[in-house]
Amino acid sequence: VRTAASSGAECGAPHGGTEGIADALQLLVIFPALPLGNSFRAVLIQCALDLTLYPLLMMPVDLAANSALWGHSWRHTLDKLRQDTLASVGVYLAVWGPTDLLLFGLVPVHLQTPFVKLINVLYFSLQAYVVNRRLLNLADPTSCETKSKL
Repeated sequence: VRTAASSGAECGAPHGGTEGIADALQLLVIFPALPLGNSFRAVLIQCALDLTLYPLLMMPVDLAANSALWGHSWRHTLDKLRQDTLASVGVYLAVWGPTDLLLFGLVPVHLQTPFVKLINVLYFSLQAYVVNRRLLNLADPTSCETKSKL
């Protein structure tokens, strides 16, 4: 539960700075307060909430926070949001869709936060690669994209 900037030192994944707070609120406060029970329907509702509301709220907030930290303009922030959103949401859904089914369906409540943190390590690595692969190709002298620019 979980944008690349202009250089490798600034690259990250959506929700990097704010995801811990949001995870804690979601897993320890919001979801336990919902009168959903433990049915399969409840698991699907929790998955749907996590896969829709969470990224829509957290991606812009985290990108704005990271841009402010790195001193980028709002124009740069909006450009990055437009450029990376589709790839970011795709990776998010691919990783967290199946993970959420396991998380809300099988993982005991007291182990959900550590489980999410474990998956986050894998998710952030994949997310950073996908969002920054264009930069990685440009840095590789053997890549087709680099050769075409020479």
